[in-house]
Amino acid sequence: MCNEGYDFAFLRTSRLYENCGADTKFNWTTQYIGGNRLAVCNKSSRPIAGAKTAYFLKDQDCLTTKSYDDQVFKIIQQFINELKSKGIEGETKYTCLVCG
Repeated sequence: MCNEGYDFAFLRTSRLYENCGADTKFNWTTQYIGGNRLAVCNKSSRPIAGAKTAYFLKDQDCLTTKSYDDQVFKIIQQFINELKSKGIEGETKYTCLVCG
């Protein structure tokens, strides 16, 4: 997710998430070489590269959002719903919001 006033370096509207698991030899399916970087958010006047839910709310960032359990829950539920809308379902064991 990008903060307000920033946007993704790569288009994220058709690629809402990255995969990491046995199928990918536990490396992220990122567009960045090395597989350690998932996204880069650059200063931008308009958010156009990502899905509407790929941006933190106005006047919020990851750390601010993490301090409110209800907001973290809402973001995670939105993500799970996006996955389901793409036909990706499964049991959710652990969920968290990681900043960095």
